[in-house]
Amino acid sequence: GPARAAGIDASADGGQPAPGDGDFDWWLFDAQGQALGEGRNAAAALPKAEQLVLLLPEHALSWHPITLPRTPDKRWRAALVGLLEEQLLEDPETLQLALPPGAAAGEACWVAATPKAPLQEAIERLEAAQRLVDRIMPRSAPLSADQPPEGHFFVEEGGLRLRWTSAEGVAVLPLEGGLARARLPAHLMQTAIGRASCRERV
Repeated sequence: GPARAAGIDASADGGQPAPGDGDFDWWLFDAQGQALGEGRNAAAALPKAEQLVLLLPEHALSWHPITLPRTPDKRWRAALVGLLEEQLLEDPETLQLALPPGAAAGEACWVAATPKAPLQEAIERLEAAQRLVDRIMPRSAPLSADQPPEGHFFVEEGGLRLRWTSAEGVAVLPLEGGLARARLPAHLMQTAIGRASCRERV
């Protein structure tokens, strides 16, 4: 069937914020969520799909646990800034804040924060190529308390990394450090390191 959605990574060049002439990593899926392909192209050469989803990489996001305040919708941003001002490392005016779908007042949830400028730049580059973004999503997000932690290995900047998601948040960890080793059984670590070494020799 036709391609249902194209996921576009909102970063380029080794995971750094996308420069003006950078390419986009992309993944193409059908209506059942099966992968149809992947690649890396300039905005104008991205594959056609019914939906275009912009994916924010882990390094572009910070996650903050809160209890969502009871406030009118038009005041929720001001309320969030008041709750997060001591946690945020940047000026809140330079950040885009987002709540998870279905977040309800009085309940615990995670707030995602990302710098506005690189996000707007990526959207403008896509729009200049007549590619309109339908949704913006995180590549990884914290899990609910009843979900077991998940770990995924990937290669970035020549090194093997562990993407770890749990009810405590999201982390990307180098395998050389103790934090990654503390989260996984030794045999899994050795298997991952072995496979990465084989890839480097190929």
